[in-house]
Amino acid sequence: MAQAKLLLDTNVVVDYLNECEPFYEKARLLMIGGRVGEFELWISSSQVTDLVYILSNGGRTSEMDAVMGQLRGLRTFVNVFAASEREVDLMLANHYGGNWGSEVTGKAIVWPTHDNWLTFKGRTAHASSAPEQGRSALDAVELMNVGVQFLREHMTEDCRIHYAITDAGGVSPNVVQAESAVLYMVRANKVADSVKLQVRVDDIAKGAALMTGTSYDRVFIDGTAELLPNYTLEKLMHGCFEEVGVPKCTAEELEYAAALKATYSPERDVPGIGAKFDAGIAKQVKALSENMTKPVYDFLMPQYSGEGFRPGSTDVGDVSWQTPTAQIEVAVWPAGVPRHSWQVVACGKSSMAHKAMLCAGKVIASAAIELLEQPALLEKAKSEFKERSASGYVCPIEPDAVPIAL
Repeated sequence: MAQAKLLLDTNVVVDYLNECEPFYEKARLLMIGGRVGEFELWISSSQVTDLVYILSNGGRTSEMDAVMGQLRGLRTFVNVFAASEREVDLMLANHYGGNWGSEVTGKAIVWPTHDNWLTFKGRTAHASSAPEQGRSALDAVELMNVGVQFLREHMTEDCRIHYAITDAGGVSPNVVQAESAVLYMVRANKVADSVKLQVRVDDIAKGAALMTGTSYDRVFIDGTAELLPNYTLEKLMHGCFEEVGVPKCTAEELEYAAALKATYSPERDVPGIGAKFDAGIAKQVKALSENMTKPVYDFLMPQYSGEGFRPGSTDVGDVSWQTPTAQIEVAVWPAGVPRHSWQVVACGKSSMAHKAMLCAGKVIASAAIELLEQPALLEKAKSEFKERSASGYVCPIEPDAVPIAL
């Protein structure tokens, strides 16, 4: 009888290598089973890169030697395979949320990104006694930001451009800043459109350098593709989500969520991807959310499969162009609280988050079982994928790009 092959979750590997309690002992027993040949243990090549990043605390070079030693030891009893369409039938994912509620996201998270780090270089000088000898890199950054601001008036409404000044050049106003850096994120509905928009942003950078007598270096950071929907898998996952049910909050959790929700203005928009594009769904959600007054959206959003989207970016989009993909979202933080806020961070290790993780795992596992038991359903998802992906994947990663830690 052939040995069973087990694909290890990245978290299990981290629990084992870092001896994370209270999960280490179970992870250790699993690894022992692999060592003595009870079954084969596997991870994918993409997990290896994730492990390097996680174990080194974000790619810290000072920790890299130790991490590589850990992974070399792991490699003695864990197999690694290169993930491709020959090994991967499909991908089922979860993205935690709150302000959109619990739902099957479909094409909700769709915006391709194009991130670049620009460092302008000028010449330092005394800003008072010899300003004519200086060439301000900070001026170049500011002029670039102004130019992009005018560009925003002349791009389509489904595009966004964000920036962060990562280095203002120093703290003394009496010194002409010789170096200054800005990080730009360009977003559009399609990868090809984001690439075209990036060219316009690059031209503005050239103009800013010309106007200030400076030069600049442009370093590509990362990029993501839009998410390719798969209605077959979305319907399946919604059905599994209905069976599993959304996490239920205790009185204490609801009180905590209400306190966080109160730090923001009352919601005006009906939550969920479907509510934005389907009036019937919007009416349902408005009633279920009690006119957006609930502290937590403790219900499953009605299923919506369509071309409508709400903006966001994820590398799940790139995966969706390689294999049939569907993604759910489980509410972790309070209703009406925006992403990337301290209120979201405050829920990251809460009991609500743990419940959401277990819920997501159950939904994904249930869907996987259905697909194993219904090969025809898997073939239907693959057929839909083949039709939707016929236009071809446009890779957002520039040809000469290399990995870089910010």
